[in-house]
Amino acid sequence: MIEESLWPRLMELALPYLATRGNRRHTGIALEFARTLLLSEGGRPEVVIPAVTLHDVGWSAVPEELQMKAIGRDADRDVNRVHEVEGVRLAGEILRESGYPESWHEEILAIIERHDSLSTAASLNDALVKDADKLWRFSEDGFAFAAARLGVDSAKNRRFLNSRVDTWLLTATGRRLAREQLLLLRAAAGEEDAGTRGEDPGEHREAPAVKAVVFDLEGTLVDFQWNLLEGERELRQVIAQSDLPLSLFSGADYAGIWNGAVTCAPAGTRPELQRRLGLVFDRWDEDALSRWSLMPGAVPALAFLRARGVAAGLVTNIGARAVTRVFERFALGGFFNRIVTRNDVTCLKPRGEGLLKCLAGLGVKEDDAFFVGDSVTDIGAAREAGVRVAVVRGGQSQPEDLAGAGCFRLLSSLAEVRTLVGTTTR
Repeated sequence: MIEESLWPRLMELALPYLATRGNRRHTGIALEFARTLLLSEGGRPEVVIPAVTLHDVGWSAVPEELQMKAIGRDADRDVNRVHEVEGVRLAGEILRESGYPESWHEEILAIIERHDSLSTAASLNDALVKDADKLWRFSEDGFAFAAARLGVDSAKNRRFLNSRVDTWLLTATGRRLAREQLLLLRAAAGEEDAGTRGEDPGEHREAPAVKAVVFDLEGTLVDFQWNLLEGERELRQVIAQSDLPLSLFSGADYAGIWNGAVTCAPAGTRPELQRRLGLVFDRWDEDALSRWSLMPGAVPALAFLRARGVAAGLVTNIGARAVTRVFERFALGGFFNRIVTRNDVTCLKPRGEGLLKCLAGLGVKEDDAFFVGDSVTDIGAAREAGVRVAVVRGGQSQPEDLAGAGCFRLLSSLAEVRTLVGTTTR
């Protein structure tokens, strides 16, 4: 939909107005919660995502010496109200400049106008924005803000937040996420006392069976656009100009050509050969980047893992330059705890080097992780690394190819990633 394609532009235009009160981090975290709420509760992302993105731009119009007066139990409601009113003005300008469809402007601006000063919601979309905003208070970032800027004792703040779950949060999913966040905060603090409504202090709680989910990029999180035919033709041309026999690469795909070259090339010529092959990869990465779009359910799946405290990693045969740019375009960077690109490994998937390197960086054992990909190549990498693997339909490999590859789980879409959490057997 055209609205989704404009969300990165809205964020780009909003960023200069979010450079105060830590609002850039606040907005990013609120967006993560918003996507999870939309997945569970419904609502219109065309309204909710822009409203969350722009809801606090009005703080840029409030002098910094007054901003702290709008926080805490003795908050100055007049100052708080200024940021809502100014937020409507600035958000309207941003919506118009971005070319966002006018049919959504009225509802988006109405939500922004009362996102703080009105505790009730006029619609489901309004409730989702309010919940996403409030859930930041329950995040690690919001908790740290309260301690550093307001001097609030950590244990006291947890008890306070717990007492506000049922009154602050307007949706069932919002209340569930708030309680999950409180559990994470309590665990991080090493507390043994019950800090969440309904929790038995003596109840034994097992660690989650899946501590990390590592994703492939192209064909999994973004659609597959790499021009295999032309890219592999150019790679073979580079090999033909080297000392290696071209016959050595008969039937090899792009990854096989790279892996064969770095394995078989003499040490003296290997760096130059890698450099020349890398230029071909980079060129076709850029070509694919120009057409990439997010796969349906990518952001909600990542937001779900983040909300559950499950680490997320990325292992891709795409180079670092294109990964950086696609992460900026779709605002994906904040979801990942560890990223391994083509530039970080010697051998590409289907070798397991990158996956093992990612898990080592996450501090997670192979048995405690899942690798989510879209191809036989991904299955091979997971098998070599000793990691459970799930494959999403609709990527590089066809269903008939996947069927005989022995993958652990075949997912119809990224929405089913949530079913992997809690899986304990191979």
